[in-house]
Amino acid sequence: MALATANKTQILNAYFETFSTDIKQKMLDGTNQNEKLALCLAHYKGWLDLSDDLTDIVDCKTIEDSKALFGLIMINLYMPVTNTVLDEIRTVGASMAKGYQDVTFDNFVSDTRRLFKRANHQNGFAFDKFAMLCGPEILFGEDSPSDFNVVCPFSGEITEYPLHTQKVNSERAVKRLGKVEVEDLFSSGDKEVRELLDNICWIEKAYCLEQKVQRLPATEAIGEQLFVAAVAGSVGFIKYIASAISTHAFQLVFPTSCTELRKRLLEQVEKRTIETYEGSVRGPSIDWFTHAERGCRSKLKLEQSVWEFLRCFLARSEDGQIIFHVDENTTFDLACWEEPVLFEDIEPKRYIEEMLKLNKLEVRKPPFSYVKAVKKRLHAKVKGQHGAIESVASSLSNLIVNGGDCHLGTSVFLGMSGTGKTYLAEGIAEAFVEELSLDYQVQILNMEQYNDERDVMKLFGAGSQYSDSALGELTLSVMKNPRTLFVFDEIEKAHPSVIQALLTLLDKGQANDRTAMRAIDFSLCHFVITTNLGSKLIERSSENNLDVRELLTNKKINGGRSLSPEMVNRLQAGTIAVFKPISAATMLSIAKQTCMVTRKMGSVAWPENVEELAVATLGGSVSPRSLATQLSKLEGDITNELVDKVPEGELRLLNKIRFSNESFMDSQDVNVRILSPRKQLEKLSDKNMDIHRQFNERELAVALKGNFDVLLVDTEMFSGKIRESIALLKKHTSKVIVTLGNINQQSDVDALISEGSVFTHIALSRNASLDDYRQCLQNIKRIGALAKYTELSIARNMKPTYSFGYQFLEDGIEVNMKSFRCKQMVSTEDADLPFINFAGKPKGSLDDVIGQDSEKSKLRVIVNAMNSADVNGDDCISVPKGYLFTGLPGTGKTHMARCLAAESDMFFFNVNSADLLVGCAVSNVQKLFDVANRYAPSMIFLDEIDSIAKSRQSVGHSSAIVVNALLTAMDGFKQNSGKVFVMAATNNPHELDTALTRAGRFERSIHFNLPTKTSISACVNEWFKIRNCTLPEELRAELTCLLQGATIGRIREIFNNSVLSAKAEGIEWKPTMLIEAVRSAKLGVVTQTAKQSRQQLKYTAYHEVGHLIAHKLLLPDIPVDFVSIQPRGAALGMVVPGSSDAEPLLSRSRVKAYLQVFLAGIAAEHMLGLVGDEQTVGGADDRRKATALAKKAIVQWGMSDSFGFAMLSELETESQHINDEVRNWLAEAFSNISELLGENRELLSAISESLVEREQLDRSEIEKLFEQLYQPQILKAS
Repeated sequence: MALATANKTQILNAYFETFSTDIKQKMLDGTNQNEKLALCLAHYKGWLDLSDDLTDIVDCKTIEDSKALFGLIMINLYMPVTNTVLDEIRTVGASMAKGYQDVTFDNFVSDTRRLFKRANHQNGFAFDKFAMLCGPEILFGEDSPSDFNVVCPFSGEITEYPLHTQKVNSERAVKRLGKVEVEDLFSSGDKEVRELLDNICWIEKAYCLEQKVQRLPATEAIGEQLFVAAVAGSVGFIKYIASAISTHAFQLVFPTSCTELRKRLLEQVEKRTIETYEGSVRGPSIDWFTHAERGCRSKLKLEQSVWEFLRCFLARSEDGQIIFHVDENTTFDLACWEEPVLFEDIEPKRYIEEMLKLNKLEVRKPPFSYVKAVKKRLHAKVKGQHGAIESVASSLSNLIVNGGDCHLGTSVFLGMSGTGKTYLAEGIAEAFVEELSLDYQVQILNMEQYNDERDVMKLFGAGSQYSDSALGELTLSVMKNPRTLFVFDEIEKAHPSVIQALLTLLDKGQANDRTAMRAIDFSLCHFVITTNLGSKLIERSSENNLDVRELLTNKKINGGRSLSPEMVNRLQAGTIAVFKPISAATMLSIAKQTCMVTRKMGSVAWPENVEELAVATLGGSVSPRSLATQLSKLEGDITNELVDKVPEGELRLLNKIRFSNESFMDSQDVNVRILSPRKQLEKLSDKNMDIHRQFNERELAVALKGNFDVLLVDTEMFSGKIRESIALLKKHTSKVIVTLGNINQQSDVDALISEGSVFTHIALSRNASLDDYRQCLQNIKRIGALAKYTELSIARNMKPTYSFGYQFLEDGIEVNMKSFRCKQMVSTEDADLPFINFAGKPKGSLDDVIGQDSEKSKLRVIVNAMNSADVNGDDCISVPKGYLFTGLPGTGKTHMARCLAAESDMFFFNVNSADLLVGCAVSNVQKLFDVANRYAPSMIFLDEIDSIAKSRQSVGHSSAIVVNALLTAMDGFKQNSGKVFVMAATNNPHELDTALTRAGRFERSIHFNLPTKTSISACVNEWFKIRNCTLPEELRAELTCLLQGATIGRIREIFNNSVLSAKAEGIEWKPTMLIEAVRSAKLGVVTQTAKQSRQQLKYTAYHEVGHLIAHKLLLPDIPVDFVSIQPRGAALGMVVPGSSDAEPLLSRSRVKAYLQVFLAGIAAEHMLGLVGDEQTVGGADDRRKATALAKKAIVQWGMSDSFGFAMLSELETESQHINDEVRNWLAEAFSNISELLGENRELLSAISESLVEREQLDRSEIEKLFEQLYQPQILKAS
């Protein structure tokens, strides 16, 4: 050997270290032939080439020496080549070694014997052909240890592993067959041989049916075309042919004419079993395939060329079976395709020769070329699913390089509906057909149709025990074409028994047809399983970091559906690809590509920006499927409207419809992020444009931070590495990317647009003017407006409303879009939540709220911040998470919250907090806040929040948990995840848990007071204005006084009830009816059943007029609005005082004046003689009020001189002293008011008589009577 020890060690170590530990342990132990590994290294790299012009590099000598490597010794190896070999090993050796991970050392070198036997017939030999001829043929014997064992200590036993080229049964002791007959094949053939014969019988039978003959003529044999068509369905024989020509079985290419012939012929196959003889009535039946085999087996003949081809594979094993066999003698002289030596005695056979030529090495591309083409096709097929496509491409790459095992693999696609799962499955089939030139078919099974336990029979056959039973849909499909890609769509919807029936198929690649009673080989099939399990969690997860096993097996998160652990174990052995929700940027790319195709199908001339029209009119329902049909729907809508508008004689214009090119998207507030060094763009910059002149990977995250709608990328910044740069940008943003470049500039932009990474490319000349750049920016902003609208529509499920405008021209009709509006739709699932009273966007604004001006000014700050494009609002205002409204019921808290939501363009969720306690309160709180987040920007209004958020120190454990859930939900909102504002109302703020009012929750509190006179007047004016009624000034003033103390909501309720009552009674409503409506609301409705006699009316009138005179004379600063003797509720009469802004502070003299007013009714009755036994119960309430007021003045206010400066409420005083003092005050008050009424007896009698006649007096009437009858006197001081 010319190799020095150091060189050998260097080469062997480099070779050895390219393999994993497992492979090292499997390599041959005990060899002392370093040359073996050195030659193996050359074999591995395909470096050794003994052609004439390379004999100076390597010289090999064949000798008869048991110690030599199959009789071959290398006597020279050119050392400069060694360095090159080492460099290549370091760069690609590790990746190439993956294909040999299950191969022993002897598998690498055992087939060299055959190579050197061929060397005698050629000028040397080429190791690039060596890879085609791999296959274990002998095993090494044990050699003594050598110095190589010290350098690379191998351990392990020699075991047989199939090579990646699928060499078949080369180690079996067999004997080649000479002459053989068809009968021998039927009687002695093994499973693979019989499978080929069965396929030949099927093809012959189908061919006879097509030709409408019973059977082929006795002189006619199966020719090459029918034979190759049969071979295309014989999985076992396909593997032997592939092994002979060193390719994978699934990659064996057949002539198209033969595969199409097979497909056409087997379309005649009967799915159900047929009767065995003519005239039988429900007798025994067999399947079509068995019937074909029985009918053709005895008459089967093969052409000579077919026999010659078969004899290359046929052999007899030791047990006497006829088998297919491939070894070093199985040769078609593949190295000399141009001069075939296989069939020298017969004419060239067209179909067999065509099949062999299609699969020869010179025709086939290198494996990695196929891998690259497949990846490119998949990325062009499905957009926006880079991670899923890479997972599938990795699986297919391994399949192309290393071949399949029990089948070609299983791919599981997880994700929401409409994300491209089925579309990618179709892309895999297209890759097999278009890129690998294979005759694969796609069969999509909607698993929703297999939701019954007995539907297993649909897949694998009904069973031979039934008459007229059907073959299985899966098994029949593979019997017709073994190369099938099965798509089990939404597998979770199938019955569990159906899913379990697939376990063996996915695990072993075989299944039995219950009707045909035969095993079906699925080893050339690929399985794709799609599922929506866990799709909701995938939608919410920004990263693919979810436990796939948990997603597939957890029933709780999947609404009761799941897959069994056994099924998931088998699926995890394949490829699992997670499909993310389609982003707005991806949707626009899909729309652009789809509309480029569909715009040519109809008669309408669509504008250049037709994708804008399609996406905008779909709104939140936009999807790849809906985009495919949207233009045709729009054309139908337009035509339908125009048919009624176009005159009969002008209907020809309907063939000349064109849509306006004007954009109807508002691009004013579109934010553009620009990565470009061009100064022209800086000159045109505005507040919505952010320009970065340098591309620095470390600063990229900062450059792409913040809110923007479209990203403009200048290709000049990337020095020709546009693909790598776009991929880097995609890691930081999901926004729409538009590239800018120069005309005739070479780049990969077209491929990126096809993949969906780039939306479009704008090319400008190097001498472009400023106007050109201005037009460029306008186009980009229009794209940004569409992207912004699409993102919002998808996130908020917007429904567009629009109409078309038409302009009739001489050369046709121009159509444009008008009245375009959008409204967010509410899902039925969210609307069905029982605790949400209103899920929708309210109407109105804060201007609709009457009064509360100071509160409205505070809330408008929040409105401006919520409507701002920046989440944090204008001027860096931090938007508070919540406001707490306090105040009396009916003061307008809920109305204020609803108007705030309307002015903020927010969804409003009005929730009665007590409803959250029904069911699981903690879960309800979480659902409420989840819904609000989905519809962000939104607002939650929790009415009566004290029912769920009382202080945790004062409630039990279960209520405290609800408070914790509420606190956690409010803390969970992030400012960058959407705008959700929480408001709550309570009448008892002191009962709330103090944690709710801390920063980050209900940060501010607004107290709602009763409306002022100004607010009441404004409310009255507004009510009349809405109903277009005239409001007299006097009536407005009187209503304003009467409504003092009423809330705005109560006022509107009273007024509306007045109108309804008039309609119910069938009378015309008049504004003056509001007076009685207000009185009825405040005092009670007049009781018609409680009739009083004339004498009783006189007593009641005297009593009430006594109150009236005392009030007018003793409290002249407070007007009397109303006096009545009409019974209302329990009262037979009443005096209703008004309100006054000039009422002084309460003093002792004023208290004593009130006491006289309270007792004036009793004093008046005494003047009529109603004393002693004649006194009535009418004064009971007056006595109670007077006693309570006197006691409060003495005990709580300290107004009695008898106790000095002491406050009786703080002293231990005997109640008798207090009672005596109260009686003294009341006696004094009664004496004074009796004297006052006695002095005004005539006034008392006159007003009483007037009241008896009228039954009630209002303020104006009272004032008029006093002006006429009252003569002022000097009143006695109290």
